[in-house]
Amino acid sequence: MLIEHLPSFMADIDEFKKLFNVEEKIFGELYNAFKKYENNLWIETADDEGIKRREKFLGIDKPYGTLEDRRKVVLSEWSGVLPFNYYTLDKWLSSYLEKYNYTIEISFDEYKLYVLLSLSVKEHETYIKNALRKKIPANMIIEIGIDYNRYRDFKKFTYGQIKDSGITLGEMRESVISL
Repeated sequence: MLIEHLPSFMADIDEFKKLFNVEEKIFGELYNAFKKYENNLWIETADDEGIKRREKFLGIDKPYGTLEDRRKVVLSEWSGVLPFNYYTLDKWLSSYLEKYNYTIEISFDEYKLYVLLSLSVKEHETYIKNALRKKIPANMIIEIGIDYNRYRDFKKFTYGQIKDSGITLGEMRESVISL
């Protein structure tokens, strides 16, 4: 509180108490506005308003997902380092999707890039494909695949466990396993 900075004989005066109560509110609002502005200076701490401003600047017309998803898209676009090799491509993908949510295969003879996304990040498939089209040389073919569940993924469960979970055949293929 501001009144604590006054000498004790002045802090007991009613006029100063009232004055500092009003100033506390004003400085509190000013501090909150400053913190909001400061947080919006960086993508990692920006709120919805800060991310919208950057999306508009980068030309992202249709943002989707949570605020955290949108932050990752903006950060990915903002970084703009073109992955001309496997290492930078892997670094870019891991910053957006986190490691172990994808695998990369490059066929240099066929000029083909194949990215296999895990089932838990399949909603990012369209963004990844569009972003890679901008970052990968134009003469390379890009294929994006989803690592769907297979029979072997369900071998550890009994028929009774699968039946009791109520999971359908379609859900078995396209859902993250959580029996």
